[in-house]
Parts: sequence; C-alpha cells; structure tokens
Amino acid sequence: MARIENPPLADVPKRSLREILRGVYTLASMNPPKRCASGAEYTLCHLFDYSAEQPVWIEVQDRVPLDLAPGCVMAFEFSPVFVDRDQTVPHLVATPLEHEACYRSPLELMDPHETAQPEDLKRLVRLVNSLEEVALISFLEALFSDFELLKNFCTIGANRHYHHTQQGGLLRHSLEVAEGVQSALRTSWGTDVLEDEAAIVVALLHDLGRVLFAEPTANDLYRTQGPKAHEWVLFEMLRPSLETIKYLNPVSYSALWATIHAYISRSQYQNPRVGLIQSMDGHSAQKKIKATHGRQYGAPGGWSPRTRAATSYIHESA
Repeated sequence: MARIENPPLADVPKRSLREILRGVYTLASMNPPKRCASGAEYTLCHLFDYSAEQPVWIEVQDRVPLDLAPGCVMAFEFSPVFVDRDQTVPHLVATPLEHEACYRSPLELMDPHETAQPEDLKRLVRLVNSLEEVALISFLEALFSDFELLKNFCTIGANRHYHHTQQGGLLRHSLEVAEGVQSALRTSWGTDVLEDEAAIVVALLHDLGRVLFAEPTANDLYRTQGPKAHEWVLFEMLRPSLETIKYLNPVSYSALWATIHAYISRSQYQNPRVGLIQSMDGHSAQKKIKATHGRQYGAPGGWSPRTRAATSYIHESA
C-alpha cells in the first residue's frame, strides 16, 4: 500500500507537474459532468482540508467509486490534464484511489470556511502535529471528532466582557497560551517530555468549558457558580476522550489526568507547570484587555461560512 503524502491543498497547484501527488481530502461539492475535447467527461469538484479549498476535475467513468459524494473522505492522486477545448491551460485532475489508506485527523479534514479565523486553524494543526506523545495526539483527535464541539471551539469568543471577545477569539487565546507554554518549556533542560506535553494540551484546552457557557441556557449557571465555572466542567467535558487513552497508554493517561486535576484545583505545588499555564493565560488576556467588549461573544448563531458556488446544486440533488 503506497504511502499518502497529504500535501496541503494550498500547495498542490504550486508543485512541479512531474511530481506524483497523493493525499486524503474531503469532497465538498460536485457539479454536473462536462465533456472535454477528447470526448471524456469530467465533473468539477471542490476538495478541502484545513489548509484550503481547491477546485479539481474528476473523470466520470466506471471506475469512479459509487460512494463518491459530497462529504466523503477519500485518497486522491493529482495530475495535470487538458480539459477545455482550447487545449491551452492544464487543469488539475484528481483520480480517486479506492484502495489507499484514507485516515486523517478531524482537525486536518476540517473545512477552513467553518472557522472564523482560518489561519488559526493551521496553527492548531501545527501545534497538535508538533507533539511527540502519540497518546496525547490520539486524545485530541478523539476530543475533536465531535464536529460541533470543534466548530464552536474555533468560532466563539474567549470571554464575554474582557478579552478576545471577537469571533474566533477562544481559539486564538487558547493557541497563545499553549504556544507560550510550549515555547517556555522548550527552553528548559532535563524536563519530562510527557509531562511537558500534557501541560501544552491542558493549556490548549483550559478554556474549553466556555463552549458550554456560551449557550444562553447556561448563563444562569455561569452567574451563580462564579467566574471559574467553566473550569469546573472541564474534566467532565474531557472524560470521554480520556477514556480513549486510559488503556492505550496508562502512563500518558495518568500524566494528563494529573495535569488537568492540578490546573482545576490550582495546585502549583502538585504540578509547577500549572503556574506557567496561569501566567501565559494572564499574559494573553492582558494583551487584549482593551478589545471591544461583549459584542461577538456567544455561540456562532449569527456567523455563517462562505457560500460555495455549487451549494444550490447540492440542495437540488439531495
């Protein structure tokens, strides 16, 4: 089985035409077939991953998989082919590869148009892929396999009144804290890589509870339980994903659980890295403390992704 290279879609058109490029992507839309000069029929489609959305042509023939439909995840091979009758400009043709490994993480296969700040989604993918502990990566992939949770994490504001109130502010604030913790820990010698990376993961997720409290129905609970209520629910939100690594890697599970517990209880003596997370949290908040207050915090009900040109065709064929 050939290895899938998975080049970012944004880079595919810029690569050498002599390269054989393969990757796993999500099919966003399909247009009606169009006959080219050679007599072959091609359908214009759009593929996407976290890096970009790319229009491609797929040849319509018997070997095209029957389950090729908007929303499917599949491996593709790219090549330049003259599709138009003028035979002047080569188009990017994607050939579905049915028998290739098709796994990519939910983060890598997320539509960048489903996020408020697409560049921050690239930062999130880079941060996760920079981790060395496979179990921690598996934990994050399991957590973000909940698409609604992932979308809200990437779109709502971090705070209602004080900092990062803009759409996408929660993700940006979380990245600033996690990247700051990662940078600080890399300057330390002789530290434990597992515990360091567990701290990076907790730093990334430290405000995840705000996804719940962004909902109007949770406002009463937020007011009565105090400003740290979103931290109290963090462990319960992470519990199902923690179970995925409990038996896969008990050592990683213990390190992550201990870091989460120490952060929620503010036990810096138990885990000194908690103090670093708090410090980076405060630093990120202070940078944005003068931001516009309370205008765009909350669930992304008033925000909508960019409308694709082929949307009407999808609805008509559904």
